[in-house]
Amino acid sequence: MYKLRLLKIHNACVSQGLNCIPNEIRWLDWHGYPSEYLPDSFQAKKLVCLELRCSHIIQLWKGIKLLDKLKFINLSHSHKLIRTPDFTEIPNLERLILEDCSSLIEIHPSAGHLKRLRLLQLTNCTNLTSLPKRIFLERLEDMILWGCSKVDEFPEILGTMDCPSLTTLFLQAPSLKELPPSIFEHLPSLVFLNLSYSENLTSLPSSIGRLKCLKSLNLCFCPKLDKLPVELIKLQSLEELYVEEAVISKKPCSFELLEGLKFSSLGECIGRASQIRTYQRSQKSRFQTSCPSTSRNWSSSYWLEVGDYSRRMHRKVVLVVTPLPVSLKSLIIGGRRFNRISAANNRGLGYIGNPFRPYFPTI
Repeated sequence: MYKLRLLKIHNACVSQGLNCIPNEIRWLDWHGYPSEYLPDSFQAKKLVCLELRCSHIIQLWKGIKLLDKLKFINLSHSHKLIRTPDFTEIPNLERLILEDCSSLIEIHPSAGHLKRLRLLQLTNCTNLTSLPKRIFLERLEDMILWGCSKVDEFPEILGTMDCPSLTTLFLQAPSLKELPPSIFEHLPSLVFLNLSYSENLTSLPSSIGRLKCLKSLNLCFCPKLDKLPVELIKLQSLEELYVEEAVISKKPCSFELLEGLKFSSLGECIGRASQIRTYQRSQKSRFQTSCPSTSRNWSSSYWLEVGDYSRRMHRKVVLVVTPLPVSLKSLIIGGRRFNRISAANNRGLGYIGNPFRPYFPTI
């Protein structure tokens, strides 16, 4: 097998890994790789893709390996993985995916200097405690840090971030109380910002007004977030704003000044919900809904989101909306207690979604 270029093993019962992996291999995809390490002789300098999902790997290798052709590493669902390798001699890595690596405790500091990295995904790494102290990833486009509940050093890390190409930042950090004041000054290309489920986040820095390219901001399920900064009115590119399960006690900025806003959801703002105004900039293109209301002129709306305001009540709420506007294209229902929607006459309705329930008993 010395000339082997591609090795793909899926759904096979193999008790141990290979003693030797051909040096000419370009693509190694082994679902359920059975060994704790790659072979000591591993010197696949032409390797482009390394995909070992659901593996028994503890650590890929010890020390440094020269793999300057390697662009893609995916070790998702490798529950025994403890730490990543040294990336110093993997300068062309573009995608690093570590999803559901529940034993992972450390990302090697060299990961913060992968200048060609475009995607960094760390999802549900529940024992991860350490990230690189310095993050300078000039080509990074998407950073997803989600479900890493033991990482408690986000302020220091985020304060040193310099990622001019970053367009997507998903950050779910239960221990995070505040963001460093200057964080958004170094993310000029950011388009999507998701801070949902940051349970201890109390405020946003004023530098958020620097995000001139931001189109979507998600602050759902941040129960300690009690105000929105006035600098939000500077986000003239903002099209979508989601704020649910936040105790908004102060009236937010005047959203009418956000010329590009197409959709906003302020459902379950349980603080002083009556202070939060909704508005309809153009009946022909959009409909914004926020906190409880009894009636609206929605005859030409295209989008509708309905929030669940029964969360703190001891009874099930039956929601009946009749009739829905015939122009409606998308219906998003947020909450766990709605069980009935009347949409029999909406032939043009292309999407009905609920993040908590896969279906409704009555549609």
